[in-house]
Amino acid sequence: MDTKTLEEKLFSQLQLYERLYHLLGEETGALAAMNLEDMENMTRQKNELSENIREADASLRQIISALAAERGFGPDVALATIAASTGKQKILQLCRKLAGTWQRIQEVSVINCTISKQFMKTAVLASDLMGNLINRSNMYGSSGGYVWNSSKSIMINKEA
Repeated sequence: MDTKTLEEKLFSQLQLYERLYHLLGEETGALAAMNLEDMENMTRQKNELSENIREADASLRQIISALAAERGFGPDVALATIAASTGKQKILQLCRKLAGTWQRIQEVSVINCTISKQFMKTAVLASDLMGNLINRSNMYGSSGGYVWNSSKSIMINKEA
């Protein structure tokens, strides 16, 4: 197998990861602004990009397996080992960039997940507050405002 194919696939994978990193950065802004429309759009784009990454990953794995077999490595050999065995500086650089980009993706994903959880907590609290306000014993007054009408229970002692 030609190492040029590996180099091309690594470059392609790096571009996909960089697009994902950029998209996650935009998602962070949408989450911080609580922009539901942008959040929905980002989710759709992430799903499409994830599918592209999965396809590229499968292709890259086939190339790595072929190179591993040619060089006498086992089937579970790491990409860094294959890259080092090629002796090409460009492939080693692409592997390092790929690993660094993946690390940044994971960091931003953790941040976005934390923001999303806080957003959900806020939404639940707001929903609970609205539910409490709606479920109070209020009566709509003739003057156009709400009039507090307290509900009281009276216990009657039938034995008295």
